[in-house]
Amino acid sequence: MRNLKDNKFIRIIFAPYIILRARIVMERFKKSRDSDFILQFKGKYEGKRCFIIGNGPSLTGNDLDLIKGELSFACNRIYNIFPQTTWRPDF
Repeated sequence: MRNLKDNKFIRIIFAPYIILRARIVMERFKKSRDSDFILQFKGKYEGKRCFIIGNGPSLTGNDLDLIKGELSFACNRIYNIFPQTTWRPDF
């Protein structure tokens, strides 16, 4: 059975809807109060590598020390591991 995303007929029918929805989302974003803040980062770190850290039970302070000095984003309760490492996320 073919995947619906691969079906040309389905793609032709839904293309206008998808394009319109993308435009609406972009217009809402441009009107949001955070858009200027977010857009200041566009292209700022282009060409550089970054690490996205989601902490979990297997994450250790030694793992994070390996990426010290690299561009990094962290989420969840990353602050719980701060006593074990000198690494700090950029974002």
